[in-house]
Amino acid sequence: MIKADKKIRIWTLSDGKPGHANQTEGLTQALAQYRHIKLVNRPILSRFNVLLMLILNKCGKLVQSPPDLIIATGHRTHLSLLAYKHCYGGRIVTMMSPSLPLSWFDLCLIPRHDKPKERDNVIETIGAINRILPSHQQIPNSALIMLGGPSKHFNWDENDVLTQMDTLMVNHDDVQWTMASSRRTPKDFINKVRKRFPAVDFVLAEETSAEWLPKQMQESEQIWVTEDSVSMVYEALTAGAKTGIIRLPVTKHTRVTKEIDQMVLGGYLSTVFTDKPGKDEKIPQKKFEVLNEADRCSKLLLNKFEL
Repeated sequence: MIKADKKIRIWTLSDGKPGHANQTEGLTQALAQYRHIKLVNRPILSRFNVLLMLILNKCGKLVQSPPDLIIATGHRTHLSLLAYKHCYGGRIVTMMSPSLPLSWFDLCLIPRHDKPKERDNVIETIGAINRILPSHQQIPNSALIMLGGPSKHFNWDENDVLTQMDTLMVNHDDVQWTMASSRRTPKDFINKVRKRFPAVDFVLAEETSAEWLPKQMQESEQIWVTEDSVSMVYEALTAGAKTGIIRLPVTKHTRVTKEIDQMVLGGYLSTVFTDKPGKDEKIPQKKFEVLNEADRCSKLLLNKFEL
């Protein structure tokens, strides 16, 4: 419920990375569910301008509507956040573990795999916040497979991925499947998938609009993601789909790989059952919970700052 008497002025900064913009948009979108907000996009400042503002107090002309909040994601935005606050006020919010001291920020939203310190100005999140909205409009017997590609955390084992996809097709033969590549998916592998599953609708990442994937996620009853695509795993869970991962060999156990394992053990994620599956045997779906970290964190933020 939006409080009509509460209006918040929010400045946002972008470092140009789509993933970071996705996080910032997810939080501001959630805040708009509870307050009337006015968004203003501000540029990242050069180091010279940061120096002028922070050290020499040269802030330029005053703004008519100073911000209540300044929100950004990405290490390149941190100095600008501090400079804008110094000159124009407002609380500054970073949506990651900052490269500068935590105490310099009014609020840090940090994924738990980064093992944030317990502080009054830190909120631990399950994965990165995103702009996907939970959906209750899933189409029955619909499923989406999202394919990643080589990464520093996992080996891209094409044969193993294809085997798991075969298992999914056999055990869910009553499902309407859609497959989507990412920009990391090897072209040769895309050709193999198309040859192996000619009847399945395959969508190339470069041929979709920015809104295609969120809509597809919200309409899919179940979503399977190769586990290298960590951000997509959290987006699928946020959409409210029954979410599973296509396993990959781990190159080295890191905070990211351990987080995925924790999500499997916690019942958030299913895995593909490939040990001699029978034709009529269904892949077990564990209990799953809908994540909505943007909504949870927006309410905590509003309460903390009494906005």
